[in-house]
Amino acid sequence: MFWYSVICVLPFTVCLTWTVIFLLDGRKDWRPDHRMLCVFTAVSTLLYLCHAVHFLDAPPAFSLLDVCYAGANLAVYPLFFLYLKTVADVKGVVRRDWLLLLPAAFVFLFALMVFLSGCEPAVKSVFLCNKILFPLTVLYTLVAGQILLRKYNRSIRNFYAETEKKTLEDLSVLLLLFVITSLLSTVMSIIGRDAFAHRFTLAIPSLLFSGLLFSVCYVTSRLPFTAQDMMRDLGLEADKEFGEQEVEKPQEDVSVSTEGIHAELMQRLDAMVREKELYKKQGLKITDLAALAGTNRTYVSNAINQELGLPFSEYINRLRVEEAKRLIRESDGKMVMAAVAEESGFAGEATFYRHFRQLEGKTPMEWWQSIEQ
Repeated sequence: MFWYSVICVLPFTVCLTWTVIFLLDGRKDWRPDHRMLCVFTAVSTLLYLCHAVHFLDAPPAFSLLDVCYAGANLAVYPLFFLYLKTVADVKGVVRRDWLLLLPAAFVFLFALMVFLSGCEPAVKSVFLCNKILFPLTVLYTLVAGQILLRKYNRSIRNFYAETEKKTLEDLSVLLLLFVITSLLSTVMSIIGRDAFAHRFTLAIPSLLFSGLLFSVCYVTSRLPFTAQDMMRDLGLEADKEFGEQEVEKPQEDVSVSTEGIHAELMQRLDAMVREKELYKKQGLKITDLAALAGTNRTYVSNAINQELGLPFSEYINRLRVEEAKRLIRESDGKMVMAAVAEESGFAGEATFYRHFRQLEGKTPMEWWQSIEQ
């Protein structure tokens, strides 16, 4: 009985612990992303409290906890998507985004009316609505969340030369893990909770959800960079579209095609970057190039993307790797790699090794040994 109780309350305990942590953090710095994450964990706490009581106490056929369960079950995934909006969209959560919670609100109110009226035949309709709507909320969160994160990561790579600790790759991985857990959630929703009333069958979803929820909260609580930080660097107002500013083209002959203008601009940019060795500048942003070229940053980004097929960050880091190879050759492989990384413009030795291996398929010393032979 003891281990069965632990299994029942484990997801609830994880969610409650993180809710308390976020509430305590809010006393010092109530960041928008932590505030939304706190709402997500609080609703998850209510959901898994309903689960725990259902399995431990076997309440009546349709209780007030079932009413709360009906609403919370449909709210957790939309709330997680709203959290993603706070970290991956400079606009954050706007008013229309809250419409995602309408299904949860509808089912909650319907369940409350059924509970207050005591109409037992309508109970099946409540759970049927839940089973139909739940997979749809999961699917929307997964698809829209991946699109949102990919757009954010693409924007980061097109704005910064150093993207370390700025992209949300970890969240992308966690969202993919949500695919697995959501499938399990869908199965549980269709089969019904009573099918998991035994210790061993309940342990699988309990441990899986507890581990995932802990990972989500741990990773998200330690995010060093969000879309709001990028908005600050961009100097945009909060109601501007992320990376969709109106482009002001350079004053060129209107008879020249856009492709021709991009090619000419790319040639000027590349010559300027190489001549001034701008790639050696740490913290380089695409706005630095745009200012020197006397044009719009979006236009510069389009030129790099269309002419080279690369984001800004990869273009700069390829030039840095070229510089590193030159330094290694000129020093006959005797130059300390930390110094090579610094003089090439990389923010650190680990970053240097990662980009070098990605482009050359070898470490710097392996590359040197291969050309020396």
